[in-house]
Amino acid sequence: MSSTLFAYFNYIWVESLISKKLRLTGSDPTRYHVIPQKSNWAVKREGTQRATKIVSTRDSAISFASRIAITLGSTGVTVHRADGTIQKRIPTTAIKKSKKTRRAIAKKKK
Repeated sequence: MSSTLFAYFNYIWVESLISKKLRLTGSDPTRYHVIPQKSNWAVKREGTQRATKIVSTRDSAISFASRIAITLGSTGVTVHRADGTIQKRIPTTAIKKSKKTRRAIAKKKK
């Protein structure tokens, strides 16, 4: 019984540390970024160093990031310019409304 209680309080403590860190850093671990990488484009989850996927065109990177955002319940996609500055932020609600995205998701499910 005491080990279960300890595990529960340990879980609560870790969760509070994570939420405190997120508030201090302002990072959103469920947001995906489309960023330039050499001559290609990379899709990365916020807060990670490794790319989830590297593709040759920016449009295909945005499409892939949008599919991930919808599938995993992400808060959205941030698209960067070739120089690395932020061009736009696309919330998941806007992605779900896009006909092009819905067609791409339906095509992948088949």
